[in-house]
Amino acid sequence: MLTVPIIKMMRTRKLFYRIMICLVSFSLIAYQGCGSSASTPASVADNFLKAFIRKDAAESFRYLSEKSKGAMGITSVTWAGVLLGLPVDSNATYEIIGEEISGDRASVDIKTSLQKRASVLLVKEHGRWMVVYSFGELYGLGIEKW
Repeated sequence: MLTVPIIKMMRTRKLFYRIMICLVSFSLIAYQGCGSSASTPASVADNFLKAFIRKDAAESFRYLSEKSKGAMGITSVTWAGVLLGLPVDSNATYEIIGEEISGDRASVDIKTSLQKRASVLLVKEHGRWMVVYSFGELYGLGIEKW
């Protein structure tokens, strides 16, 4: 008589675990899907530029391509030093005026509040768009010429 409740409890546990596995799997898939909306070249460039203007080294570093980091030998610490040394106007604004994608490369065109035009170059690495930064680039957001 005691075995019947134990068997029912074991069936219930198996069902519970199966449901949990399905929910976790669905959550992971949904989470990855949410990230894809922020992975267009324009949205990556926008997020990078916002962090760049705020001189938020940790946030802007996340968007740098491996090529940029390797070419300049940049780590998150050295990037913070580079970013702090750039004469970027903290009140600068811009608007995205165009986006061009060609395979694994992209260019996002911006126009600054000073009517300067610049392009943010991106490359796709491991399925994600990343900014190709050239040392000293100000994207027209500088206080003075670098």
